[in-house]
Amino acid sequence: MTDGERILGFGDMGANGMAIPLSKAVLYTALGGLQPYHCLPVMLDVGSAVVIVSGLMTASRVTQKKISQNSYLFYGGGGASIGIARLLVQAIMEEGFSEDEAKSRIFIMDSKGLIVTSRELSSAKSEFARSDYPQIDSLLEAIRLIRPSVLIGASGQSGAFTRDILRELSTIHKTPIIFVLSNQSNLGECTSQMAYKATEWRCIFVSGSSSEPVRTPDDRLLKPSQGNNCYVFPSLVNALSLAVIRPLTYKLLLTTAKKLSELVTDDDIRQGSMYPSIARLPTITKEVSCAIMEQAYKDKIAFFTPEPYNKMEFIESYYYDHRYINFTPDQYVW
Repeated sequence: MTDGERILGFGDMGANGMAIPLSKAVLYTALGGLQPYHCLPVMLDVGSAVVIVSGLMTASRVTQKKISQNSYLFYGGGGASIGIARLLVQAIMEEGFSEDEAKSRIFIMDSKGLIVTSRELSSAKSEFARSDYPQIDSLLEAIRLIRPSVLIGASGQSGAFTRDILRELSTIHKTPIIFVLSNQSNLGECTSQMAYKATEWRCIFVSGSSSEPVRTPDDRLLKPSQGNNCYVFPSLVNALSLAVIRPLTYKLLLTTAKKLSELVTDDDIRQGSMYPSIARLPTITKEVSCAIMEQAYKDKIAFFTPEPYNKMEFIESYYYDHRYINFTPDQYVW
């Protein structure tokens, strides 16, 4: 628990950051079916690692590359980037690589440039410090040297991904993956329109804030994804509370990311979206919760007994219906 001083895209909000957990409590009920009187908003500066890694898994379906076959450059060295990078390491390790091999695919830049071992660093940043690369201050120079297939912005620096940077990415990779995660669209490193145009409409684009649909020169309508953690938090809280799961492991987080990615349809992808339609969220929440429970019982960290035979029925039996009852009296035609 913290005092709300490192909220992604907003920075130090102090007690004003309480609006975020309050709104999340509403989402837990509306999307996850949790009983509202079981929800207690608590101030936590948590990142969105699960939903971002899930989006990267979906992007892999487009590029026909495994997660481990990409190189990742994070622009912004705060808690969000570190959290995503840590879960990404676990995803790469699941494909048969060691922790060091997984970390070798990840690069992080902060306000002072590329994070390298020659710098004085916090313990969190030290996890991803490079000893095999020189100090690089320029993002464009870093892209030319590292040649990342995935560029993730979490700096809150508006316009940091210039046209030259985006074009450089598109010359290195046929389908560059660009995630702009800073909340509030005016803080984004670039807009969806800029990213699509600079990469000749070839990039995969995900943003932290909602983006307007973009019409391509060949009259396709692209609907950029919003990597919103409402895709995963209700599912996690639902499964953890109903099945009494302890502790929350990396394995369960990756299970959540994988299941969410599996629920993205081919139609979603054709429209440029790396996540399912928001309209399907109540159903998606239940399916992801089921997957989390299945894995938790398999790992022997779910303590509700006996284990529910039909986990979907079990979830639905506790599902809170937030719709208002119709109090209009019956009317009869005489």
